[in-house]
Amino acid sequence: MGDSYQHLEEARQTLCAHFPMPLPGETLYSVCARFHSLTAVRRPALTGLLLFGSHRASAKRCVPVGLTTLVSCLPHLFASELSALQQHTHACLYLRFMAPDQAACAAAVCAGPIHLRERHPFNWASAQFERQHPLRICPACVIADHDQIGYAYWHLGHQLPGVWVCPDHGEALHLAAPGKTQSSWVLPSLVGSSKPSGLNRSERELLKYLADVVNQLCSDQSADLASLREQICQYLEQAGVTQASRALNAPKVNRWLSSHLGRLPQTHFQTFDAASKCECIVGALGKRKSHHPLRWAILMACLRKEGAPLEGMLRALDGPAQPALPGFPMQRVPAAPSHAYTFMRSGEDIVKVAQAAGVTRAVVQRWLMDPQLHALWTSTRLEQLRTKHTDAIQAALATGIKSRQELRQRANAAYLWFQRNAPEALRTLLPRSREDKQLLLWN
Repeated sequence: MGDSYQHLEEARQTLCAHFPMPLPGETLYSVCARFHSLTAVRRPALTGLLLFGSHRASAKRCVPVGLTTLVSCLPHLFASELSALQQHTHACLYLRFMAPDQAACAAAVCAGPIHLRERHPFNWASAQFERQHPLRICPACVIADHDQIGYAYWHLGHQLPGVWVCPDHGEALHLAAPGKTQSSWVLPSLVGSSKPSGLNRSERELLKYLADVVNQLCSDQSADLASLREQICQYLEQAGVTQASRALNAPKVNRWLSSHLGRLPQTHFQTFDAASKCECIVGALGKRKSHHPLRWAILMACLRKEGAPLEGMLRALDGPAQPALPGFPMQRVPAAPSHAYTFMRSGEDIVKVAQAAGVTRAVVQRWLMDPQLHALWTSTRLEQLRTKHTDAIQAALATGIKSRQELRQRANAAYLWFQRNAPEALRTLLPRSREDKQLLLWN
């Protein structure tokens, strides 16, 4: 192989001039795979040595190596090692949840041609990190990419932890064939990919919320976990999960999480030790730092499903929030999620709505704390009750009764309801007899 690498610098100058432009939201591994396909190089090790100075660069799909070599070869596409990490790799999420010194060490380990054997947060730059993030494919995105640009590419938004459903199409993601992606440059293909397990509507909706939260957590700014922790505790208190934000009831929070996550298949969480159990997720509300981003995302997704605004949690994460004055609690009106209007518009009772939505009765009661949803549900039930009593009175009149006394005996409940709630409507339903036609005593 020494003869193949004899003119490496000359090959870099010639071939890198044809390096494709990275697409928005495309992973670094994906754009390098497109370059490998354009050059028609047979050996993946040659492409890795050409771009990153490493024979095994194709095996580093999530945390790359040799970024200094890549930036020096393509300065017009990648301004620096850090920008390449934050725009086209998992670093857009993970570096944000590291301490400043940890993030600097994690970025430095990607500069050289090999990963230094050091312990980093979240198993960064390790084989376990690669196993936790298998390549995922959205069938709808593959078709859309072929229609728009002529080929499919790896979307960074599909490869992040907790993203098992496409945020754009809502389809469950497929896993790429593991044997073809371990040490080669490949592009997405549904051939040989494994199909996900079946999900019902409620589970798919929770995973879609989770995928959207994870993608919105990505940023190049540092994360204020203390402010985020305080905001989540406030929303938990408003949702009735905890009594006070200073005294967190861990068993109650675990039961609340189990009501949302208990139905999901364990295959979605088994590769992440940080989110395999509800007890680990509650630990993110403690005082320790550098918790796994998936823990925070699960908490935020469950709160969002119950109507908590995601914008408030994202603002708290971006920077310190002004604390409320002592003795003056801030009254926040909780907002119900959009799918709650679909189920509550039927006007059924709380138990039937909970069964149809696949949630507990307490969740439906928290939905009704939204004034708009409560007004819609109340008006629907009132209209249904009015229609029921109207039909009862008309059915009684159809039997040929001639007096109000007979009507009250035949349809007592409907007669009393109209007499108490809508007496004017009752007069329009009843036929006017001769005894009712009396002369007016005044004009």
